[in-house]
Amino acid sequence: FYGRIDSGMTCYYATSIPKVLEEVKEAKPTVFGSVPRIFEKAYAAIQSGVEKAAPRRQKIFHWAEKTARDVAQGWKRGEGVPFKLRMQHHAADKVVCSKIRDAFGGRVRHFATGAAPIAPEILEFFWGAGMPIYEVYGMTDTSGLIAVDAAAGGGCLGSAGWPLPYTQTVVRRLGAVQVRASGAVGGNIANGPPIGDGPPAPASYTHPTLAPLSPLCLSLLPVTVNPPH
Repeated sequence: FYGRIDSGMTCYYATSIPKVLEEVKEAKPTVFGSVPRIFEKAYAAIQSGVEKAAPRRQKIFHWAEKTARDVAQGWKRGEGVPFKLRMQHHAADKVVCSKIRDAFGGRVRHFATGAAPIAPEILEFFWGAGMPIYEVYGMTDTSGLIAVDAAAGGGCLGSAGWPLPYTQTVVRRLGAVQVRASGAVGGNIANGPPIGDGPPAPASYTHPTLAPLSPLCLSLLPVTVNPPH
C-alpha cells in the first residue's frame, strides 16, 4: 500500500472476486497482486478447458506445460537452461504460454500472492509460463514485509522465501517464530505460537505464521494465535 503511494502507481480494484479474471483484461496491469485463490481458479479453469479440447490440442498443451515446468525447475535450482530446452520453451511460449499471459492482460511483469499458502505445482506452472508469482509474507499492522520468495535462482517454490535485508533476527522456539526488523512498528513483527499436535492457543483470529522449510526458506502455515493487545 505504501509502495503504491510512494511510486505513484495507478491502481485498479475488481468489482467482485468472480469478475477479477474478466476485468484484469481491461485493466492490463503491469503488477498484479492477489490471494492464492485467484491463481488457483485460473489454474483450474485452464486445466478444465484443456480437458474439453480436442485430443490434438490437449497433446500440444501438455507438451508445452511439461516444457515450461522443466524450465521452471531449472530456474529453481539456479541452473542455466540448456539450448535445446530453451528453443522448446520459446516454441511453447508462442503456441501456449503467451495466451495464458494474455488472460491476465498480457502486460504483467510481476505477480505477488500472500495471506495463505499456494501449491508449489501451481507456482511452477505459472513461473514456467512467464508469469513469476512471488510469495510474500508480512502483516499490514507492522508496515512492512518480512519475507519474499525469489523462486528463480535457487528459491523455494511454495515458501515465503528469505527474510528481507532489513530483518534483524529470526528466533525459533519450539516451532514459534519471532522476527525483528528495523522498518517495523515496535520490535517483534511476527510472533507465532509453537506448531505441533497440542491444543490450539486461545484465539479470536487466524493468520499465517512462518515455519522453517529449509535453512534459508520459510514456509507459510495457517495457525490460530492470540489477538494482539
